[in-house]
Amino acid sequence: MLNQNQFTTPVLDKISQGGPGAEKFERLYELITQNSSYQIFQAIKDCKAALSEHNEVLLDIPDIDVSITIAREDFEAMISDQLATFEQAVSDTLVNAGIAASEVELVIRTGGSSLIPAVKNILERYFPGKVIEHDPFTSVAAGLAIADYYGYGVTDAVSAVRF
Repeated sequence: MLNQNQFTTPVLDKISQGGPGAEKFERLYELITQNSSYQIFQAIKDCKAALSEHNEVLLDIPDIDVSITIAREDFEAMISDQLATFEQAVSDTLVNAGIAASEVELVIRTGGSSLIPAVKNILERYFPGKVIEHDPFTSVAAGLAIADYYGYGVTDAVSAVRF
């Protein structure tokens, strides 16, 4: 998809302008035309997953000459806006349901992002000792299938699964 003119033309324009950024745009163009984006996406995804278990990981992508150590603390700083949005959603859900966090009996963590330690910490702060993990990679799809079986609309099903 990235090989389409709408994406490559602006990159080629930046290369033709020269200057200190031209080399970076040349590398981006090579990445696009060599169809390396999937491997890069996978490397980043694997790095993110490894940060759930380790305080520091190496993101190594030899094809584009990238080798960088990333600390979990830095990753959490990068996603701090999303973490704040998530925490607000938890708070809003409790308010909308008209219950206190202490009234919740069980919280099931699911989905790949539920493995992020910062997400776990937010849930544990709200619901200490009540949070369990359940098949993080397939349970969302299973929940959507169940919602579809019962005739919920897509919007309803997604809302039901997320909260």
